[in-house]
Amino acid sequence: EEAVTTTGTLLERLGADTEVAFVFNPTLSGEDLLRAICTEFGLLTEGCTRADLSDQLNQFLLERKRDHRRVLLIVDEAQNLPSETLEEIRLLSNLETSTSKLIQILLFGQPELDDKLDSKELRQLRQRITVRFHLPPLSRSEMAQYIRHRLHVSGANGEPHFTPPALWRVHRYSGGIP
Repeated sequence: EEAVTTTGTLLERLGADTEVAFVFNPTLSGEDLLRAICTEFGLLTEGCTRADLSDQLNQFLLERKRDHRRVLLIVDEAQNLPSETLEEIRLLSNLETSTSKLIQILLFGQPELDDKLDSKELRQLRQRITVRFHLPPLSRSEMAQYIRHRLHVSGANGEPHFTPPALWRVHRYSGGIP
């Protein structure tokens, strides 16, 4: 539900000129990721080879560029992506015209994603990342606000009630990571 809430907020701010593909299953192989992206954009995938999928996606991106539309790929839980799949993402980042990239890629993940991206094996992908942002752990008061918010969103109507010592323990044991 957290991904849906965050994604919903992001979509509200993007505008109608952006087409978005979401990938929520980060355990896909590189080819399966490519197939999932094509499916998200409404492209035919049945019976297609990896090369067919790549060609279709490239054509789709070029058409969107001609129509002055932005294309965005969002991958959630990216820390779970196998290295092969991260390499496929790097190859997608190669899709460009002489003046601009054809697809923007957002990887959302836990701190383990930073460790993975810092590996020697993924040096080429790391070099293509233009913005990297790390959310620090929540403070005790932020953690309490977050818990109250999540309970409210789930319809809890104030129950269960977390006492200040319980909130302190949640923060202590979680380290401020929701």
